[in-house]
Amino acid sequence: MRRLLRALLVGLLMLLPMAVGAAVPDAAWSAGWEKATGGKMVGAATSALRLKAGARVLDTRSLEAFEAGHLPGAVWMAPERLLAAQSGELVLVPTVEAPQGVLVVGKMGGDGWWGEQGWLGMVLSASGVDAVTVALAEPSEVALAAGVALEVGASPEPSWLRLVEPASVRSGVMSLAEASAAQSSGGALFVDVRSRAEFEGAHLFGEARGGHITGARWAGWEELQGAPGWPLEAGAWRSRLEAALAGSTVPVAVYCTGGIRSGFVTFALRAMGVEARNFEGSMWAWSADSKLPMESGPLGERDGDKAR
Repeated sequence: MRRLLRALLVGLLMLLPMAVGAAVPDAAWSAGWEKATGGKMVGAATSALRLKAGARVLDTRSLEAFEAGHLPGAVWMAPERLLAAQSGELVLVPTVEAPQGVLVVGKMGGDGWWGEQGWLGMVLSASGVDAVTVALAEPSEVALAAGVALEVGASPEPSWLRLVEPASVRSGVMSLAEASAAQSSGGALFVDVRSRAEFEGAHLFGEARGGHITGARWAGWEELQGAPGWPLEAGAWRSRLEAALAGSTVPVAVYCTGGIRSGFVTFALRAMGVEARNFEGSMWAWSADSKLPMESGPLGERDGDKAR
């Protein structure tokens, strides 16, 4: 009976994939992101083509959402499988055999969207997995575009996916030691993509200290969205980030609380040709070391160029 109810729910979601929450952006929005990222971040139609071409599919939604309906052959790969809750440090990375590439899907639209699919795209790319495509579309939308039915229940762990310890150096990511050195030397411009409240000092997700990395600029996660759970149009999204960069010529280090929101932003920036790295430990790791410098307090004239 439970399987039947789930199947009926999935069918309704395929007919009305975003009946709850924000409306699905139109084809022009998807096309803009595809063009801006060179085809690395795509809408439902292009995701469907990747699926039908045989791409491996990783799903970053909650386990409950995954088991209620996922793309055929998809494997559940939510952040909790790869993050250590206390530190935010990446502890495992997936090694994927994917001759036709990897398609990463996840939740889109509404509150509670953290950009998990972009973060996993960053994890895979940094770990040497080629041809990673991030779907800016719900799995139900991709299924509808591909003309396939969602599968219900758990999926077996495939032989083509292995979890391994991360390498000491990975392209596009930054360790705590590297972040500390870059901050003290001015070798990177830190961009904080958390909420304004977090930037100013709120403790919302278990940080040891409130505030932001000294000298960081602010480009709030909500400020980078149009409707809740959907990034702005690609050109406007990049313009918001460039406003925070304010003409800086040093590489960009993006951070948030545990590296997920910043992973999405970093993946998108790199796809757009910006030299950026994701500080994976982010505020969980930085705030835990009392020797590392932090600032807090309301955004004021001194921080005016950060509040963009």
